[in-house]
Amino acid sequence: MSESKQQHWHVLEQEFHDYERCSLALKVTSAIASFFLAQQASLMSVAGLIVFIWVLDAIWKTFQQRTGHYLERLEAQKVTPCTLHLDWQKNRPGTLGLVLEYAKTGLRPTVMLPHLLLLVLIGATSIQL
Repeated sequence: MSESKQQHWHVLEQEFHDYERCSLALKVTSAIASFFLAQQASLMSVAGLIVFIWVLDAIWKTFQQRTGHYLERLEAQKVTPCTLHLDWQKNRPGTLGLVLEYAKTGLRPTVMLPHLLLLVLIGATSIQL
């Protein structure tokens, strides 16, 4: 692998891991905000916030997934370095396909379980109040 290709790979690999850190930050923010909001707002408002952040997390993880697929193709030397956006456009589904891709990502266990658990905890907490 040439030096420029290695640099390109390294930057994208860092970005891939940054997506993971941001996804974790979304989950932590959701938990903290939900527990504070649960003291003052209705269960539906808190549940709406959790679902909203869940959708954002699914979109974020889809971005990460696309970067990961590009990295795999770069490693297999199936794409030219510095063609990330061209590659994304070429492989981007239509609007319905994009929404389905976000939904599919949102249902992956690593995305779904923390948000679902938070919904259950908030629901259980509000029943006891």
